[in-house]
Amino acid sequence: MSNITQLLVTSRALIADRDRWCQGHNAEDAAGNMVSVSDDRGPGPVIKPVRWCSMGALMRILGDGDELGLDEGFGLEHLGDHDTAQAITYDLLDQAARQLGFNDVVELNDWVPPATLPVGMGHGRAAAHGNVMQMYDLAITTAKEKYQ
Repeated sequence: MSNITQLLVTSRALIADRDRWCQGHNAEDAAGNMVSVSDDRGPGPVIKPVRWCSMGALMRILGDGDELGLDEGFGLEHLGDHDTAQAITYDLLDQAARQLGFNDVVELNDWVPPATLPVGMGHGRAAAHGNVMQMYDLAITTAKEKYQ
């Protein structure tokens, strides 16, 4: 598995459980407050994120891969820095979002299908989370083809 694919697979796994995914923020704490994608280790109590959006999950994995027991930098050093790896993976997710009929990753992540959709099309957070998982699956498939 390529490093880009590993990065996408690991980010997807972080938010595969709908209870660990959020909308409207890169990350949230247990109370639903917007927090940093990584543990905030500033003065005062540590604020732990427990939910991430599509991009927040990617940023968390890129920033904290070593703390999460992953290979340092995912072996992406040859790509330059984490910003380059994030740009590549973001582009793959963005392409997948457009394949699903959205303008970009953020629109797909934050869109909640209305309850007025026809039966069988899904609605609410469950359907929105399903879109996110489908976007990741498409991006992973493309990464496997492009970055063997």
